[in-house]
Amino acid sequence: MATIAEALDAAVRHHQAGRAAQAEAIYRQILDVEPDQPDALHLLGVVYSQRGDPATAIDYIGRAIGRRPREAVYLTNLAIAYRALGRLDEAVASLRRAIELRPDLADAHYHLGLTFQQRGMLDEAATCYGRVLEMEPRSVQALVGLGACLRAQGKLEEAVACYQRAIQIKPDYAQAHHNLGNVFKMGGMLDAAADAYRHAIRLAPGSARAHRSLGRLREDREEIDEAAACYRRALELEPDQPLLELRLSCLCPKVFSDNEAIDEYRRQLLDRWTRLAAGDLRPDLAELAISGSPPPLELACHGRDDRPLKEAYANIFRHVFPETVPRPGTGRPRIGFVVTGKHEGAFFGSMRGVLRHMTPDRFELVVICQPIGRAAVREALPEESIRVLEVPERMDLIAEAVRAAQLDVLYHWEVGTDATNYFLPFLRLAPVQCTSWGLPETSGIDRIDYYLSSTLVEPEDADEHYTERLLLADTLPAYYERVSPPDEPKGRAAFGFSAERHLYLCAQQLRKFHPDFDAILGGILRRDHRALVVSVEDRRGRVAAGLRARFAASIPDVAERIVFLPRQTYPDYLSLVVACDVVLDPLYFGGGFTTYQAFSLDKPVVTLPWRFQRGRYTQACYRKMGIADGVASSVEEYVDLAVQLGTDEARRAALVEAIRTAKDCLFEDMDAVREHERLFAAMVEEARSGAGR
Repeated sequence: MATIAEALDAAVRHHQAGRAAQAEAIYRQILDVEPDQPDALHLLGVVYSQRGDPATAIDYIGRAIGRRPREAVYLTNLAIAYRALGRLDEAVASLRRAIELRPDLADAHYHLGLTFQQRGMLDEAATCYGRVLEMEPRSVQALVGLGACLRAQGKLEEAVACYQRAIQIKPDYAQAHHNLGNVFKMGGMLDAAADAYRHAIRLAPGSARAHRSLGRLREDREEIDEAAACYRRALELEPDQPLLELRLSCLCPKVFSDNEAIDEYRRQLLDRWTRLAAGDLRPDLAELAISGSPPPLELACHGRDDRPLKEAYANIFRHVFPETVPRPGTGRPRIGFVVTGKHEGAFFGSMRGVLRHMTPDRFELVVICQPIGRAAVREALPEESIRVLEVPERMDLIAEAVRAAQLDVLYHWEVGTDATNYFLPFLRLAPVQCTSWGLPETSGIDRIDYYLSSTLVEPEDADEHYTERLLLADTLPAYYERVSPPDEPKGRAAFGFSAERHLYLCAQQLRKFHPDFDAILGGILRRDHRALVVSVEDRRGRVAAGLRARFAASIPDVAERIVFLPRQTYPDYLSLVVACDVVLDPLYFGGGFTTYQAFSLDKPVVTLPWRFQRGRYTQACYRKMGIADGVASSVEEYVDLAVQLGTDEARRAALVEAIRTAKDCLFEDMDAVREHERLFAAMVEEARSGAGR
């Protein structure tokens, strides 16, 4: 009969070869003979851990540690099971004890790094991975872990170096290729990211994660059909992915042929989301920021009432997160401002002046950002009096950090431009939550209490458009700093235009070009034979190509006089605004930043206000300036007004002078600061009185 040592040796060989069932049988035979044999207990616990049963693993490994309390390998594997259950403090304690017993145990340092990384403690995690690499310089796992920390901290070049080193050591390491793609994508290197994801798929064709990542990349590149194919392949590999199925439903064309196509798309979307809301979706909170999807941004460009769709989408998640209303803070009121990664520029473009000029000591201001945006936040807000709360990427860790800040009011300036800022309000991390015109329409989320807007921009029936309660300022809710033209702006010739042309500029995001806008463009071009309508291509040129095809069908006689320039640098874009004669506000979803930029440069903007605020900001600016000449009341009047301004130099000069004289009220608006203080004070009072919903 084999000795226990011989039996253990045979079992370990089975275990290492992936024959877990045979190994388990031998471990149990050993325990039948010697119930407290520590190696058999430990290794049987490892089998359960690898099988996905960490609770049973903890029981067996704990019994083994009871027999051998100074065995560092046991303590390391116990920590792995603790981490799988989310018991991270116990995992850290177990790993630290293992390292105390065996400082040279690289595996313990590696798993301590993973645990710190799971807790969002990136510096500590990076230190652990660095310690592993000191002991084992060719550890590809440690290189990949370190790369993930560096990427999350926004140190993209260093992250690339880690992944490339891991690939050099182990060229067939699919995860390293996949993670390298994530870094390239974060840095805007989309072609390189696509190559990395494809390489990962070639190495691991059954990886649903890699197909999903390639799908998200293709979605970012406006390759909607290709993105859908990737998502469907991922669902074939892992059918039980409700968030991915939902993301597939959220794919939206950037260009619609006509209103009938828009209506059919929205009808199908409402039906699909209504069915999903009747189900029992249970997403992993930690995965929401990665796998979740907000409603399509393109909905706002359709010219319809989006409240029913936004509510239907939010209803899918309203029962997923139990609502617990946190207690308000004490002492000086605390207002939190959510700024998710890569949205810092848009946020500070309108809110930097508000934050910097609020009355000192009236509120404690807390800007909540992610590591990749840390530098941009501190550049915009050098004042030490404004607290910056840096949070990790994972939604559960963000929630933990924000709760600890004990905010009275949490201001979600935009809700739905990414998964993080869409799902965060569902967690209600402050007694009162509000949003505003970062995305200029309702969120549909009933846990956001208020929408901050303006009497200048909202129509009389505005309350019907929001699930939130409206709080209206008496001025526009933004503090814009005026822009100046480049010192030596490029002239028309630099863009390929002759002096005799009349240039009508519409440099908006191309998804705002609604099919109804085609008739306006056609009318302008037919009335003014010297006219060119000028816009700027999207990054990949696919949306512009779709619009060219639509124009060829809808206004074929003048379509060739709609010009799409390549993407411009910011100084060149300002030069383009200076060079144009008239700026055109698109229908239904008009300009925000672009309108302020045009008025800053004394350019007339023609607008046709729509019934929702997203189509009324240009009119609101004119109202604030006391000017009515750029505002049309019908499609026909829009065409008339644009052509008059484009062809009649005297009429155009009069409006330009009126704008130049009146525009100061739009910029560096201290009334906007005071109105934010008034509205925040009202919300704080509600939070501390417990009078909220």
